[in-house]
Amino acid sequence: IVSAAVRKTTNMNDGKIANLRVARDVFFNGSFTDEAICAEYFGGILASSRSIDGKDDIGVFYTDIIKSLSSSQLKLHYIVYHSLNKLWLEMPTEKTRPNAGMGTETDQYNMWFSTIELQNLGVDVEKDLIALHSKELIGSNYEALGHKLEDGKEVPYTKVGPTTLGIQLYAVAHNKLPVWRNLPHEDFGEFPDIKTPNFFAL
Repeated sequence: IVSAAVRKTTNMNDGKIANLRVARDVFFNGSFTDEAICAEYFGGILASSRSIDGKDDIGVFYTDIIKSLSSSQLKLHYIVYHSLNKLWLEMPTEKTRPNAGMGTETDQYNMWFSTIELQNLGVDVEKDLIALHSKELIGSNYEALGHKLEDGKEVPYTKVGPTTLGIQLYAVAHNKLPVWRNLPHEDFGEFPDIKTPNFFAL
């Protein structure tokens, strides 16, 4: 967790310290897992909680969300918003990108994934979709269905839409909460040990 927090911090000698309320929850909950995705999210919120006087405790809200999610659910959250970040950046420059702070604009976007690929990455698709939606981290129009081909075979797919809170939590995990609205315009990077899908589209 500490290694992840350091990696996400631009300058460790800036005199800032982590908020104690956030640090307590991060280390108490994060120390009971060895999953890389948990270290990334807990490390991100630890880095995000740093301020000059250590009194910025806004991260308590996001820490509660992170500690309430399983490693599989965190992985799906990361996959959804990492993919969305890539897809928005690939949009033609002449096309207006959405305002990440406006639900009416982000609601217009949906992503499609291969359910089989998500499962191979360790995601429990049906349970994890419900969990993320219950925390308002994805939209209500999610689907895990199958598309029938002409030969009668069926291709299982997963459809997911973003929310502003989901974008904020993704920004927190990258220590980019102050610039969370930049997701459609800025590459937030990737977590080094977390595999992501090869196939996804708007």
